[in-house]
Amino acid sequence: MTTRTIVRLRRAGFAALTALALSAAAAQGAPGPRAPLVPCTPESTGPCVTVATSVADLVGVWKQYLGNPMLDAPNRMAFIRYHPDGTLSLAPTAEDTAAPFGTYPRGTISFEGDIATISVLGDAVPPECRTKTSQIHVIKHGDVPVALAYALIEDECAGRRADLAMPVLWVGP
Repeated sequence: MTTRTIVRLRRAGFAALTALALSAAAAQGAPGPRAPLVPCTPESTGPCVTVATSVADLVGVWKQYLGNPMLDAPNRMAFIRYHPDGTLSLAPTAEDTAAPFGTYPRGTISFEGDIATISVLGDAVPPECRTKTSQIHVIKHGDVPVALAYALIEDECAGRRADLAMPVLWVGP
């Protein structure tokens, strides 16, 4: 065997091992729910996390990325309001989230234990973006909400996955 043949065999073996490792990782799927890193307790005065189990844990206005170019969100930022009745609405300003706004997404959120299911409607919402399930971590400072972090369970919407890869920031009630 020549040195060139040995190098080719090593490269082929490395490529096969890499492909095997990647396929094993892909077979594991998306990560499921996780326990909070720093659980909130009644004594918490600093940063902590709770897992949302009802709409009441989310009610208010939050600022998020919104990359859908059809919506032309200012600086690719939008606001989402979770209403006490389980409805949600996105809009280009916090004030505009009070009701469904133009072609911006709107929908509902429901919980089964600590798993949230979001159903989305809107003219600019493609079929693969109609539903998603996740665990929602509410990041707080003491008892004041600061941000939401979505732990993906199932979501076929690549744009939303990209938008929600970063925390959603608290704006106000």
